Parts: sequence; structure tokens; C-alpha cells
Amino acid sequence: MPTSARHVTLEQKVNRLRDGARADRRDTNLELRRGRRERQLQVKRKRRTLRGTDVTDVRSDGAATVTGIPTPTTATSPTNRTATGDIVGPAVVAEQSLVERVIEAAGMLRQFKAGRLDALAELAELLAGDESSVAAFLRCDGALPALLRGLHQAPTQLGAVHCITNIAASVSEHTRAVLEAAPMLVTLLDSGNPHVLDMCANAVGNMAADGPECQERLYAHGAVFPLCSLIQHHAAQVVRSAAFALSQLLRGMHSDGRASVSVELIPAAVSALGTVGEGDGDREALGELMWLLTELLVDNPGGVDLVLELEVLPPLLQMLVDEVGRGVQDPCHICAILRILGTLAAAGPPTVIRMIVESSDALASLQRMLLAPALSVRAEATWVVATVANGDAPEHAAALIEVGLVPHLVALMGNEPLVRVEAVMALLGIGHRGGAFTTAVVSANVLPALLPLLVTPDVNLQLRTLQLVEVVCRLHPDGSTLIEGCKGVDCLEAQQFHADTRVQEAVTFLLNQYFGVNGPGGDQGDEADEACQSHTVAKFDF
Repeated sequence: MPTSARHVTLEQKVNRLRDGARADRRDTNLELRRGRRERQLQVKRKRRTLRGTDVTDVRSDGAATVTGIPTPTTATSPTNRTATGDIVGPAVVAEQSLVERVIEAAGMLRQFKAGRLDALAELAELLAGDESSVAAFLRCDGALPALLRGLHQAPTQLGAVHCITNIAASVSEHTRAVLEAAPMLVTLLDSGNPHVLDMCANAVGNMAADGPECQERLYAHGAVFPLCSLIQHHAAQVVRSAAFALSQLLRGMHSDGRASVSVELIPAAVSALGTVGEGDGDREALGELMWLLTELLVDNPGGVDLVLELEVLPPLLQMLVDEVGRGVQDPCHICAILRILGTLAAAGPPTVIRMIVESSDALASLQRMLLAPALSVRAEATWVVATVANGDAPEHAAALIEVGLVPHLVALMGNEPLVRVEAVMALLGIGHRGGAFTTAVVSANVLPALLPLLVTPDVNLQLRTLQLVEVVCRLHPDGSTLIEGCKGVDCLEAQQFHADTRVQEAVTFLLNQYFGVNGPGGDQGDEADEACQSHTVAKFDF
């Protein structure tokens, strides 16, 4: 075989390995973001009043991120005595008072028909407190059956659903206690009362957020399709709650089921995006619709194609620019926009990334997002940039260099772990292309920020850091020397006995290949150099 033919074959092999490594980086990056959204979705929503702007998010373990009703206070003294004479502080007194009020309201609900509406209103407010109020209600004999009966009577439906919403927002044990209300809640999703629709959708979303058991029950009762129709409702608060509930339900749905639902749901959601207004409630609905779209796109190539066919990307880029122009007043809203952009860029065709980089306003907005005060916004923006950087076309990475994003990415390596990983992934996507790309990364003073990450306890971050170190060593003419000058060899040697074998092997390879007697620069010949390069790429395809 002629030498030139052999070299072409080796080069093709190296390119294939590089393409595989780049695809792996994209997949890893997308998986990181899926995990983050999974944690964000593990929230439930309490409603203190019937108004649409009083939502309190709580984690799936029932802990509220915002306190519920005002804590009752004692009138005279910071301490009080129990019936046995024990001295207790204000917090204990407040909890006792809250529980007593719950028991009293539950008794009214159970026994006195004339006071049921007042009892429901007070209960709904009390149940928006911590889990002790919910536990006290569920312990009252006959209280829960009386509450469930209220779902079947028009005058008490709204109050009863309000109470169930707040019970379902508590811990899993409490959520499962009201799961028997699911069939009636699904029936009420066809109500003509927008307040009932809003609250029912919120209750279904809280139940679905509890996990697979509740999700399966809701699927069986047919909750998905009534909610699909509600995302085009004229009332913004109904759209918001319906989109929230669907996002929770889709999270547990098999990919085939999600793909089936998305055929009708994606066009409906896209249509709703174009009809919501500019008020606070409308913006909340808009954000939930975008989160719903991202959930529909997970593991759903057909859904990605459908969204792009509906020409969502141009208005989405304009939303990004407009939101940045407002000064990023709503981090959750901007995160939703960035999440869709990143999902489309990661899972869509190369034309998505090309449209992003060809919009100078969008790139400038991404640059500003990397500097945003909110950590969540920086994380999402870094993900989008990393996805663009790891695209197939070198000119896309070149566009990131031209707008000055590389120094900002280097600065982000001092942020919290998730942002660090994505910043390294973005720099890796740029630097692995060699030549001016690697030089641009090294010239941004990346090594002093990068090398300390070798000792991080985050193994995934360590592996990506080792990848970038290898790229600098292999593709920058002075890479090994620069790393030695920054005491990088000491950092590498400190990880030779790492508990993770992948880290051990990568560190040993780097030390032997670039800082040992058999490193590059010896008289090994062109074929040996290319074979070594092929082995190196394979070695670092984690």
C-alpha cells in the first residue's frame, strides 16, 4: 500500500474518533442539563389564595421555598407554658395554634353544612403552611371523606380542590392520601369555571410531581388529553397550570408515549406561545409553555423536527434578545428560553446552530447571559454555548471566538461545579479543532484556571479537564511547556492513584506521553505520530 494511502486511512480514523468524542461531549452535556431540569421539576405548588399569582414552590420532600401563611404570634410573652407547665418558645406555640385551627376547621367541614364554605376557605389557607398542618388535617376522623365529598357539589368544588392542591403539595405520604381524588379532578378538567380549571390542573401537577406511582394513576384516569386542550385556554392562569401539570406527567412517560402525545401537543403549545400577552400572569404561562416544549423534545427526534417545521426558532431568538434587553428581570423565564435553544441545538440538525451563530444579536445576548447575576442563567447560557462549540462546523466555533466568548468561559471555571463542567466542555469544543482554535483557548489564560480543577472531587469534571489538558498538550506547539510552567505536572502526579480507574489511566497516559522520555518530539516517524494521535483520541473518549 502506498504511504500516502496509509496516511489517509490513519487520518480518517483519527477524524472518526474525534467525531465520536465530539458527539460524546454533546450527549454528556445534554444529559447534564436533563438531570438539572429533573431536579427543577421535583417541585410542587401550594396556593395560599385563589388568585393566580400566589404560587409557592416546594420541593418534592414537602419543604417550602417560601413560607406559607403568616405565623401566629403570642400577644404578651416570647415564651408560654403547656398544660403540664413546660416552657415552650414562640415557634412551638405557633405550631400548636396552627394545628388547633386546622382541627377546628376540619370539624366544621365534617359536621356543619352551613359553615362548609368558610371552613374550606380557612382550611385551604392553613394547609398552605408546613406539613404539620396537613398531617393534623389527615388525622381528623372523617375530615378527608368530607373534603372529597365537596368535589361532587358545585358550591364547594373550588374550595375542595384548593385544599387538595395544598395537601398534594406536601410530602409523598400526604400526596398519596388524596390520590383517590384523581378521577374527579380529571372530570373537573372539563369544568366551565376557569378558577376550578386552574386549581384542578395545579392539583394534578402536584400529584404527578410525586413520582411514578401517582403518574401512572393519572395516566390511567386519562389526565393527559384534557390538559392538552387547556393549554390553549383564554385564561393565562389556566394555561400556566395546565402546562405545569403536563410537564410533570410527561416526565414519567415512556419515550414512545411522549412522541405520540407530542404530535398534537407541540402544535398546540407553539400556537399558545403566540397568543399569550405581556402581563405577569401571561409571562408565567409563557415560561411554563417553554418548559413543556423542552420536556416534549427529550428523546424525541420527531418532536424536534416538528418544532423546527413550525418555525419556532426565529421568534425564540428574538425572545432571547428582548429578554436580555429588559435586563433579565425574570431568571426563570430566560432559563426556559435558553433551555429550548440548547435542546434544539443539541438534538436538531446543524442548521439550528448556524441560525444561532448567524444572529449577531443572539450571540451578544448569550455573551451577556454568561455574566448574569443569577447562577441558573449562567448555567443555561454556558450549556447553549457548549452545544454550539461542539457542533460539526468549525466556523461556528470561530464565531464564538470572534464575539469574545472564550475569556468569559475561562472565568466561569471558577463557578459552581455544574457551570464549570459546561465551561470546560465549551472550551474543549473550541480547542480540540487545533490551530487558531487551540491558540485562542490557551491565549485566554486558561491553564491557571483549568489545572486546579484536576483536584476537584467531581470525577466528571476531572475527566473533562483531563481531556482539555490533553488537547492543549497535543495541539498547541508549546502546550506541554506551558503546563509544566503552571505546575501542571504536580497536579497530574497527585492524581496517579485516584480511586476512579479512568482518571488513573488518563493521568498515567498524559504523564508518559507528554512529559516522559517517550513523549512527542522523539524521532518516531510520521506514521507513529499519527498512530499515537489516534490512540490518544480513543483514550480520552470517556
